[in-house]
Amino acid sequence: MKRGLILTILIAVLVFGAFLRLDHINDESLWLDEGITYYNSSGESFTEIWDKTAKLDQSPPFYYFITHGYLEIFGENEFGFRFISVIFGVLSILFLYLLMANMFNRETGVFAAYLLAINPFHIGFSIESRMYMLLTLEAIMAFYFLYKALTHESRGYGWWFGFTVTSILGLYTHNFFFFVLAAFAFVFLVLWINSKKKTGKLLMGILSSLVLIISYIPWFPNFLKQLQVDRYWMAPNSWADLKNYFLDFANDSSYILLAIIFLIVVGIIWSFSRIRSLEYKKGIFASLSLIVFIFVGIGLPFTYSIIFEPILKIRYVVYLLPIFISLTAIGLYALRRFHIIFPIFILIAATYLFSPWQASAYPAEFGEDYRKLDVIVSKDPDPVIVHTPSIAHVINFYNKGLYEIYPFPYSDDLTEYNIDKNHRSKFIDLLRDFISFYLVISHTHENPPGLLYIWSDSVCDESYEIDVKGMQVYHFSACR
Repeated sequence: MKRGLILTILIAVLVFGAFLRLDHINDESLWLDEGITYYNSSGESFTEIWDKTAKLDQSPPFYYFITHGYLEIFGENEFGFRFISVIFGVLSILFLYLLMANMFNRETGVFAAYLLAINPFHIGFSIESRMYMLLTLEAIMAFYFLYKALTHESRGYGWWFGFTVTSILGLYTHNFFFFVLAAFAFVFLVLWINSKKKTGKLLMGILSSLVLIISYIPWFPNFLKQLQVDRYWMAPNSWADLKNYFLDFANDSSYILLAIIFLIVVGIIWSFSRIRSLEYKKGIFASLSLIVFIFVGIGLPFTYSIIFEPILKIRYVVYLLPIFISLTAIGLYALRRFHIIFPIFILIAATYLFSPWQASAYPAEFGEDYRKLDVIVSKDPDPVIVHTPSIAHVINFYNKGLYEIYPFPYSDDLTEYNIDKNHRSKFIDLLRDFISFYLVISHTHENPPGLLYIWSDSVCDESYEIDVKGMQVYHFSACR
């Protein structure tokens, strides 16, 4: 295709991808983790956000820095709060095009960009105010810069600089970027074998690694503390989970997953069958680097989860999705060599099966309607008691000072929601000045369940349950 036509199609893909994400941005109210984002992003200075994140969170602070700056400029509203991730999602589509266009050709880049634009998994995490889409963008950008640095005719200082800076930001975005860097180490070996000026590029790779290590030193003590926190939300991993991760990438359809794997196999066989050509030899190493990134990127955290402790969740490895799609795009381009109608038909079928215009099921944790809760409480303001600070942070995003929020048991620890009989007197003391109040329990429930309700019922003569999606809400009145 001519360059002008490719550019036109790419712009259309980016606009379509942005539309699909904006179309779903207000489908659900904020959920618990987005409340944590709001809490950690709120503060008078970046130093305060650094300290707060180091003390309370399980991730580094860079995403919170960005959110803090955005909210300071544009104010606090639900659309803007999530729009940040939409920007990162659309940029990741663009950089995936650049990566694949440089690795292979512009057509393959367009195929990959379109598949990423319509992927429901990617759409879902592009509208969540968490750091996962930024992590994905940084992984693609770092891959692009690393590829350009290793395939450049000279040492490519500018590309190395881009790779190093992007990787530093990745380390300060999510702890799983360590696995991204481990995958890049293997990618480096694959691409370095076929590169020119090997000695210079090896030295640049070593220098980049040293800069990364030095830049991470200020946060490293906090990282060690985060490793000691009990991850109560993690479930043990199994081999079945590994399959389920890729099913999530394929919109939970085994047929789509099999079709993607078929296209990947077609693309690899096609590229290897033309290895004699220098142009296709370059493509072989590019394909191998993508395959290596997938295997190492998910293999290392999965192995760690099996042998040591569970650390792997599907949203933590969202950075693998674009590379998985990239391998699919190679297969689509291979079919194009036979007749253009084959990839066009597959893209139309993928669009139909992904149904990206429907509300996405991701993130799976969506479902608690704090938006409706705020409307109910605002109409009849009373104090609101919640069983963990995480819930309080979500409600505070919507609450404009009309009512007070009381987490119990009160703690800055966002993971604390366990209560026992020793807490009863403290809870009764909390209720002492309340004539009426709301009790809100999320889908995670307090542990043990029902205890806060029983204690509340013991000091109040009247109560009723309010229907709010995804949580238990009670209003107590005539309290003594």
